[in-house]
Amino acid sequence: MTATGAKSDRALRVGSVPYLVGRPLSSAGVVATGTLAYAISDVVKVGTYAAIGWVTPPLLLATVAATPFLYFGSWLGYRLNTRLPRRAFALTLIVIALAGALRLLLS
Repeated sequence: MTATGAKSDRALRVGSVPYLVGRPLSSAGVVATGTLAYAISDVVKVGTYAAIGWVTPPLLLATVAATPFLYFGSWLGYRLNTRLPRRAFALTLIVIALAGALRLLLS
């Protein structure tokens, strides 16, 4: 992925957080909706990257190696989501989105 592609991907994900938090969804609904949107986007990107030859054996190996971290993060997020009140959940997501936006602006 190019630097520009990575930045636009982060901007898309950062930008969707305030929108989802502002919707009348439960915390689980916000997470599920965001996850589905990201999954669809990622499948399209991987297909495109494979078509132009950017998917390489080292990249596939790194993906397999990172998979346990994905499951751990999902489990941890689920546990935190069930314990955080909706307002704290929304504020946490907004703080993370703002930090990501600042990082994009300063890089």
